[in-house]
Amino acid sequence: MFDYVIIRTECPFCRKMITGFQTKDGNQNFDKLTPEQVNRFYTTCPNCRKWVEFNRKVSGEYYVPIQDILKDFELEKSQEKEARK
Repeated sequence: MFDYVIIRTECPFCRKMITGFQTKDGNQNFDKLTPEQVNRFYTTCPNCRKWVEFNRKVSGEYYVPIQDILKDFELEKSQEKEARK
């Protein structure tokens, strides 16, 4: 099981808007969480089928204002394989 992460952002590969992020950082009861509440979230882009994963950068501060939330994450570049169809 997993939780949903409510965020809409641009795919770093094809630049289409994507949603539908998931995480296992929460209670894994299909809860709806914000990016501030997790350290890792991911999805497959429905357009280009690439795996898109964000991992929280190591820092002393956990909370990041929503307008800067993706600045506190880095794209998992080792996951450049296409997701299974």
